[in-house]
Amino acid sequence: DLKAKADVYAHVRAAAAEGVAIVLMSDTLDELVGLADDIVVMRDGAVTGRFANVPGDPPASEDIVRLMV
Repeated sequence: DLKAKADVYAHVRAAAAEGVAIVLMSDTLDELVGLADDIVVMRDGAVTGRFANVPGDPPASEDIVRLMV
């Protein structure tokens, strides 16, 4: 439900603002771009790419997906 998801996002953002390190795994790019400072792409147990998620200049979804397949 959307309210529960928004509540979880608020808790993640609040914890991150306090300096807590969070490992977030998601299959939704919008979720990653909306919450992550850095995005690490993995495929078959290996890291295939890393992206700094700069506010106002997020990584291109196409670049992330290209490393996933």
